[in-house]
Amino acid sequence: MQNAKAQNQLQEILELFRELGGANRIQVHWGRYLCIMIASFLENAVQAIYEDYAYSASGGNVAQYVSNQIAFTVGSANSDSIVRTAKAFSETWANELRSFLADEDRQSAINTIVSQRNLIAHGEQSSVSPAQLRAHLDKAVAVLDFIENQCLAVSAQEI
Repeated sequence: MQNAKAQNQLQEILELFRELGGANRIQVHWGRYLCIMIASFLENAVQAIYEDYAYSASGGNVAQYVSNQIAFTVGSANSDSIVRTAKAFSETWANELRSFLADEDRQSAINTIVSQRNLIAHGEQSSVSPAQLRAHLDKAVAVLDFIENQCLAVSAQEI
């Protein structure tokens, strides 16, 4: 992942996983906290990657407008809203992203992160463990890398 904002947030999350110890009640609380952190990371990273693309592709007022609109498009970064954001830039990107999400349970991983975060945020019980979250995080990062590579490939062609 090349986006500095996303990379910094990812490093913070990975450090939390390194600090996580053995199985006990504290792990349940760590799992809840990590789930919220990962869901926020996902939203922030999608926004940051597309904002970087907008500034590199157009700059100025157009990029500022795109930056202001992305938060509304991404919303809660489940797989549908991420594809919807890609589609706002390119139908081809959206189709490629749908295919990528369908492989290796990436769509399910992202949707689990977001749905569990929503449960936690509304005071409900969450069944996701830190180990599951770590696996979901890896799949989410793969999706973010895919999106970033789509943007970088277009930016490189424009040069």
